[in-house]
Amino acid sequence: MTVLATQRDLGARDSSGILDVDLNDPDLNHLVSTQVDDLVKYQIVQLLHRHPDAVGDASFFAAALGFHSAEYTNATLEELANCGILYREACQSSGKTLYCFSRDPTTRKRITRLCGLKNKSATYDGLLSLLASRSLRRAAKRAKEKPAFSA
Repeated sequence: MTVLATQRDLGARDSSGILDVDLNDPDLNHLVSTQVDDLVKYQIVQLLHRHPDAVGDASFFAAALGFHSAEYTNATLEELANCGILYREACQSSGKTLYCFSRDPTTRKRITRLCGLKNKSATYDGLLSLLASRSLRRAAKRAKEKPAFSA
């Protein structure tokens, strides 16, 4: 199966206006279309795939991945938890929400297959382009929604 992105999604300049990323897996297509659907989520998932026992709050993940906004990182972690990729638990002593990789074997296998695309250069490059373009679109949308600072 194939994930298609329009020219608007990618900011592409080709004449067809479509980027074709062949994941050869309907389940991965669904995962990339609905759950791990931007570069920030993909980087979080990759980190947890490499370190499956890692546990942390939004500040931990933001620092580990070099993200500037713990607030945005928290929203992204919540989205991943809502779809079952992450497990979340409130820490009563600190009041913070902690996140870790889901213990569900099916979810872990799906993420292993997704992270395994790194070994398939053309597919991986296309996937990164797709996810990066979605991230850029979301960042531009957030920037428009954010109130301007007054001097």
